Amino acid sequence: ADVDACDALLAYNPPEWENAGTGGRHIEFGYALARGKRLALLGARSNIFHHLSHVEVIATLEEL
Repeated sequence: ADVDACDALLAYNPPEWENAGTGGRHIEFGYALARGKRLALLGARSNIFHHLSHVEVIATLEEL
């Protein structure tokens, strides 16, 4: 419901999370993609969705 209600999704994915967790954050990212939401990634690209041309990538907090 939160993804449906948002205008944009900012995904936090620091490098140390690359191979951690169960992947739920990637499922939400993919769902937001399917719903046509604006997508931004803060951190490291570690999923196929993160490499799409319309995903805004912010490597570090200092870039904000």
